[in-house]
Amino acid sequence: MNFLALRTSLAPGQDTVRLGEVTVPIPAVAEGMAERDLILGVRPENVTLQDEGGLRGAVFGTEYMGTFQIVTVHTSHGPVKARVSSAEPVAAGQTVGLGLRAEQIVLFEKDSGRLLPRAAPLAPPATSGPREDRRAAHAAPRATHV
Repeated sequence: MNFLALRTSLAPGQDTVRLGEVTVPIPAVAEGMAERDLILGVRPENVTLQDEGGLRGAVFGTEYMGTFQIVTVHTSHGPVKARVSSAEPVAAGQTVGLGLRAEQIVLFEKDSGRLLPRAAPLAPPATSGPREDRRAAHAAPRATHV
């Protein structure tokens, strides 16, 4: 897991944070809090390399793993590892952008280590009328044993 430090306040339902000059989408948070030190966590498989934008950094090195490679990028917020295809050309010293998959980001309070809860997802829209169980309607009759 990649851990990036940030200092920010949060409002209930907030779905972005700032990492320096970059706005990073996050899952909406359930609770607000005054400014404090937080840790943003994201796994390497949820980090993508981008030509433009995103959190920027320099490639420190790559580790070939067969069909994929682990790319370590040094950013102003610390090192970040990305799991990308081995077919993607990456060279040490290259400047790249990092995309973080918002739905996979977690936030922790730095001092306590507490995971910040996400806001409840929106309920799916109600259907307009009774639903028919199509599987039951098309199922073959079952034999009963007496």
